[in-house]
Order: sequence, then structure tokens, then C-alpha cells
Amino acid sequence: SKFLAQMAQSSFVLLAVRIKKIRDEELYREDGYPDFISFIEGELSVAKRTAYNYIDIITIFGVQTFALADGRIDPSKLIPAIPLLRMEGVPVDSIKKEIIADAKTMSARAVAEKVRQLKEEYAPKKKNAPKTQIAQTADEIKYVIKQNLKGLSAKDKKAIVDTLRKYLDTV
Repeated sequence: SKFLAQMAQSSFVLLAVRIKKIRDEELYREDGYPDFISFIEGELSVAKRTAYNYIDIITIFGVQTFALADGRIDPSKLIPAIPLLRMEGVPVDSIKKEIIADAKTMSARAVAEKVRQLKEEYAPKKKNAPKTQIAQTADEIKYVIKQNLKGLSAKDKKAIVDTLRKYLDTV
């Protein structure tokens, strides 16, 4: 089983390097395929997403990651880290080393969870981020006011808004 495990690791590396070369150098054209996806679908017994994951793993982590004798790494453990390592503002080299070290000792689920936490840490703050209690309360008040102003004339709406302004200035 150790031999087969080593063969699987070697096979992954060889296949990943080869399909990357086929894509990069457009070697699929030599076999009459118009594009890389057609080649994958027609010649390989792997899914399109798998082929691109292999290319990404080799491109981002490098062949040397899998040649190290100090611990075998299951390439599938590295897949969740690909989007993280493409994010702007991420210290790629240090995160990459950390993920590689973790992939040697942690389960795939644990590595994926760590990557998820790192994505949250490095993700740019989104407009849809959870609102503060103040912002949420303000939105609720605006909603109630809008609902109650429906159907009123412009003159009546203006009068209510003026009254609300005066009231809010006293609060």
C-alpha cells in the first residue's frame, strides 16, 4: 500500500504537469481539438474542474511541494486554499507554507475549516456585512415611516417629515 500511495502521488504530479503543459502550449490542437475543454472531455477520464484544480495546485504550490520526503500531501487538501491564495492582500508565501504544513498533519476537513477562517480574515469588508444594532434599528424606523407615508399626498408627507425632524431634534 505504501508503494501504491507513492504511485498515486507521482501519478498526480505527472498528470498535473502534463495537462498544464497541454493547456499552456495549446498542444490539444495537435490532436485536432479546438480548445482545452474539448480535449479534457474527449481524452481524459477526469472532470473539467478536476483538471483545472490540478493545474492550479501545481501552479500555486509547485511540483516541489509533492517531491518533499518529509511528508506526503494529499493534493485534494490544498484545493480549498486556491481562492484564498488568489485574494488581494493575502501574504501568499507565509499562508502557502502554513497550509502545506497543515495538510501534512490535519484532515481535509480541518484544513478546509482553517482556510475558511483565513478567507474571512483577509476578505475585504463587504457592503452586505452584518449591520450594527444602530444601523439595523435605523433601517427598521425608516421602513415603518415609509409604510405609514404610503398613500398620503406630498403635502401631508412633508408635514409629517417636518414634525418628525422637530421631534428628533428634541430627543
